Amino acid sequence: MNPENFNSVDEFIIYLEDKRAAIDETLRDLKSTRIDEKFETMGEFVRRVEASDELVYFPTGLDWLDGELYYRGLAQGSFINIAGASYAGKTTFTIELLKGLAKSHKVAFFSYEMYEKVLIRKFKFAPFEILKNMTIIQDSPNIDIVCERIRKLSQAGVMVFAIDSRMKLRVSNTKLSEYEKNNEISSKLSELTRTLGIVIILINQISEADLKAGRQALKGSGDQVYDSDMIIYLSATLNDRQEVVKRELVMAKDRIGERTFKINIPDFYKKNEYGAVSAVEFRG
Repeated sequence: MNPENFNSVDEFIIYLEDKRAAIDETLRDLKSTRIDEKFETMGEFVRRVEASDELVYFPTGLDWLDGELYYRGLAQGSFINIAGASYAGKTTFTIELLKGLAKSHKVAFFSYEMYEKVLIRKFKFAPFEILKNMTIIQDSPNIDIVCERIRKLSQAGVMVFAIDSRMKLRVSNTKLSEYEKNNEISSKLSELTRTLGIVIILINQISEADLKAGRQALKGSGDQVYDSDMIIYLSATLNDRQEVVKRELVMAKDRIGERTFKINIPDFYKKNEYGAVSAVEFRG
């Protein structure tokens, strides 16, 4: 493909990365089908895993949430969906999770929803000690490239990843239905958490029909529910002036903790005169 056929060098680079990601995935699939591979017995598996490090739990730093979580944190190897209506505060909540986690671990944020000059307001007053542990990615939302970025960053010690949002992610095969696209995205992300031992948080949506009917279900459904280790729904109650007066968090699935719960979210959405959200507003 001639670079002159593209509008910019960056566009050409993204095209090449798309192709490279597809080739890498094909190579991994081919390697996984080799018949000369050796397999573990269950005894070998148990010995190997028991000899390795203990399962890690990452405290979110949000006391009101950690108190409800098994071992007071998010379990290593978890694929987490956070869903809610457009006004529920999913991005703000996820960013506050990352800030808390970044106090002691490296985290990464794939941002595809907000203009960066708006996004920066959510980090404006965060301490530098937290910001230096956070990586932001705003380039191609192709799921294969995102997965490749996650693999590379995990090798550099990044343990927690958040993606804003599932609706902005795209797949290489443009002929897939929305149902098939959702399945491919959730399958690839959950595989990364399982094989790399990392945490991936995916911001998702609830369908308009489910919202009107008072139901909580991930938009598009498919295998998303089965792939998820944890599903969190956020909701907001509005007054007559369409102002949020209450927010709730519903833990609808927790594969590790094996319990569901509903709690009120403290009022952490108040903004200062600059429109910025404080770095410590999630206490309560």
